[in-house]
Amino acid sequence: MLLRIGLITFCFCVMQSAYAFNLSGEGYAPTREEAKKKAIAALSEALQVEVKSETDYMNGTETGVQASTRVQTLSELPLLGVDFSFFNKGNGEQVCTGMLDSVKAGRLYKEKLKLISTSLNSMHKQLKASSDSARYQLLGDMLAKHDQFGKYQLVARLLGVKKIPSVAMTASQIKGEMLSIEASVPNLDLAAKLLTRDLPDEHLYVYSAMPQGSREATELSRLIRDKIMSRVKTYENPKQASQVLKGHYEVHKNSISVTYRLVNGFGETEATRVVKLAKSAYKNIGYKTKTVDFNQLLHNGYVVSNKFHAELNTNRGKNDLLFTKGEEVEIFARVNRAGYFYIVAHNTTDKSSYVMDLSDAKGNRKFVKYVNADQANRWISLGSFEVVAPYGVENLQLIASNKDLVSFVPNTVFNRANELYMMSDKTVNDSVVKTRGLKRKKAKKDKALTSEATLTITTMQ
Repeated sequence: MLLRIGLITFCFCVMQSAYAFNLSGEGYAPTREEAKKKAIAALSEALQVEVKSETDYMNGTETGVQASTRVQTLSELPLLGVDFSFFNKGNGEQVCTGMLDSVKAGRLYKEKLKLISTSLNSMHKQLKASSDSARYQLLGDMLAKHDQFGKYQLVARLLGVKKIPSVAMTASQIKGEMLSIEASVPNLDLAAKLLTRDLPDEHLYVYSAMPQGSREATELSRLIRDKIMSRVKTYENPKQASQVLKGHYEVHKNSISVTYRLVNGFGETEATRVVKLAKSAYKNIGYKTKTVDFNQLLHNGYVVSNKFHAELNTNRGKNDLLFTKGEEVEIFARVNRAGYFYIVAHNTTDKSSYVMDLSDAKGNRKFVKYVNADQANRWISLGSFEVVAPYGVENLQLIASNKDLVSFVPNTVFNRANELYMMSDKTVNDSVVKTRGLKRKKAKKDKALTSEATLTITTMQ
C-alpha cells in the first residue's frame, strides 16, 4: 500500500516592503502536533520560494550553485522565531497557523550566525596543532557546521540581515583539506563503509548521491545508495524517518568526491562524511548526466512567486527521485489558490514530450485540471504509476494559472502505440520553450497570475 503524502494547507501573507515582510503557513490534521508539523512544512515552502527568487541571480557562481542546491529541499531550511496559533474546527480537525515576522526572526538568525561563525573560527585555530587523524575529524565537524551556516545565511539575507559574520574557511576549502588527507578509495564497498562510519544506530532514509547541480540520478547514484543501504537500518519512505542521509558527488579530473550529510527533522546537519573515489571504484559505471543543458532549461528557466504558487510532488518527496523496476510512484499537484493547470511530460531518454490527460473530458479539456477554492492548498493525486520499461529520465512541467488554460494547451497528436498525446516538436528543449511561450503570452494578454512547477524522476531496472 502506498504511503500517501499528508494533506497540507498553506496560505501566505506576504507584505514586502523595503524593511519587513511576513510569511504564514497553515496545517490541518487530527492532532495539534501533526497540524503544527504541517504548518511548518507549508511555511518552509513559502520560505523556499522567496529564497529561490533571491538566489536565482547568483546562478553560475559557486555561491549560486550551493544556494540552488540547498533550497531544493524544503525541510532543510531552518525556521527561527515562528509564532504558532491553534484553532479547533470542531469536526476532529485541528488547524495550526505559523507566522514568521522578518524583523523578529532576523534578530534570531543574526545571533545564530554569530554563534556558528565563532565556533567555526575557533575550530579553525585548532587545526594547526592537530594530527592528521584528529585534523580529519575536526574538518568533518567543521564541514557539517559550515553547511548549517550556509542555510542560516540564505534565510538571513532574505530577511534583510546586515553584516553577516565571516568564517575562516569556505566549504570547498574544508572539503579539499579532507580529501588531501584521506587516500583514494579503490571500490564502492569501502566507500560505503567510510561514508557510514560512526553514524547513529537507528533507522534512516537514504537518498541517492546525485551529481552536483543535477536532479538526474545516474548508475553511480544508485550503486552508492544501495551500498550505503546495505550498511545501515533503513526506512522505505522519508516520511517515516527522523533523520535522512543526503548525498551528492563531484567529478574531478582523476577522481570523484562523494559527500553525504546526516540531516535531522529540523533541517540541521548533524554529521558530514566525504570520500574520494579512485578511477577503479567507478570504472565501467555510468556517472555522467545525459541532459545537463535540458535540466538547466527546465528547472532554472522560470520565476516563482508566493502570490500564485504551484507544486509537484511524489509519495517520496520531490528531490533526488530514483525508482526501480516494479516500484510504484504516486504523483501529486497543488496550487495555493483556485485555478487551472496542465502538465507536459518530457522524456529525455527517447527525446519526446507529451501532454498528460487528466480526465475523460472531450478535446483539450481532458488536459486541464480545475482546482476550486475548497481544493486549493490541498494535494491532488494524479494517480499511481508502476515503474516499467523503457527506463530513463522523466521530467514533468506543470503550468498553472488563475485563468482557464484550455485554449493554451500545446497541440498534440494521439499515438495509438503508446496511447499518449505527443507534441510534435523536434526536441524536448523546443517543447519546453513552446510551453513557456504560451504561458507568457497568456499572462501578458490577460494579466493572469501564472506559476510553474517541475519534477524530475529517474527510473532504472
